[in-house]
Amino acid sequence: SAGGVPVSNIARFNPSTGVWSSLGTGTSGTVWALAAMPDGGLVVVGGFTFVGGLRVNNIAHCYPTANGGGVWSALGTGLVGDAYALAVLPGGDVVVAGAINAAGGLPANRIARYSFGGNCCTADLDNDGDLGNGLTRDNAVTIDDLLSFLFGFEAGNVLVDLDNGTSTGTPDNAVDINDLLFFLARFEAGC
Repeated sequence: SAGGVPVSNIARFNPSTGVWSSLGTGTSGTVWALAAMPDGGLVVVGGFTFVGGLRVNNIAHCYPTANGGGVWSALGTGLVGDAYALAVLPGGDVVVAGAINAAGGLPANRIARYSFGGNCCTADLDNDGDLGNGLTRDNAVTIDDLLSFLFGFEAGNVLVDLDNGTSTGTPDNAVDINDLLFFLARFEAGC
């Protein structure tokens, strides 16, 4: 538990309210490390195979939602072996280290790198237009990404909080016209 709230291996603290909450339904095992991502999400590594019923194999990405929960997604097919440390590179790639024998189905000798298709394109939101499967990116900017953005924009979903009006792709926890303009510019350019 965290602050008296039942959690499963990972929790979130809101400093403005002083309240702990579970991060989604948590993980099925130990979380050894976590790091913030450029998209406003979080990557966690450890010795777990599931988050919220989703098979992730020792590494997962969580994008926090406005209600204090999170939308989890797998990073590829995950890792064979526990990961104890991670770093997020400036372009958004993730480097993990630990007792890792394989990553993404490829042999790995204690260290591996996960790439979001080179530059982690901000406009590549989803590959089926629903935002409901944890932002499954497909490295292509298509009509499905536009539909996902519009659906999220209408709902005020922080998953589409892409920019704070600076055109740098910095989220500000508000879904507004700046996010729409930022997305449309990336969509028109193909990213």
